[in-house]
Amino acid sequence: MSKRASRANQITSAHGKNGELLMLRSIQPASSLISRFPSTRYYGSKRKLLPWIFENIKTLEFDSVLDGFGGTASVSLLFKAMNKDVTYADAFEFNRVVARAVLRNEISIPEREFVDFLDSVRAQDGLISREFEGIFYESSENSWLDGFLTQLFSSRQILECSDELFYALFQACLKKRPFNSFHRTKRSGQTLNREIS
Repeated sequence: MSKRASRANQITSAHGKNGELLMLRSIQPASSLISRFPSTRYYGSKRKLLPWIFENIKTLEFDSVLDGFGGTASVSLLFKAMNKDVTYADAFEFNRVVARAVLRNEISIPEREFVDFLDSVRAQDGLISREFEGIFYESSENSWLDGFLTQLFSSRQILECSDELFYALFQACLKKRPFNSFHRTKRSGQTLNREIS
């Protein structure tokens, strides 16, 4: 999994004059972190506006912020990079899942476990295969999506990391459907399970 720039400060430790353990933060300007934020193809995303937003609020003094229509959390990431206390809210569950995944301070699923999970997915017939045949993805990809969901919901340990797994799945699905073209029928391209890994 790729690293996310969700914190502006890197914490390191050092020893003081008397041998006591000190926690030090190396400060990175929030503006330098914006380019490392996750990309999004979400319609209405403020991702491209972040440099402008930062330039217009960087001198304001405040400690906390409410991102009331948070979307895919781009603005929340900016405020988090500015060391603000962020309260994120959005009405759509898709957006809340994305936000929980990208606003975490630490990645909750180790890379090896993530890869093992993807390798364990077995295609099967399910709701997506039956109801969306021939619409957005190839039949084999629909079956893989059904297998992904079955595998995810059958493992309690993995379920605790579901936001990150769903986020990876969402990104792969959006990459497969350029420009959010879910209003058109499927296009040829790489298979979905190759996009996610």
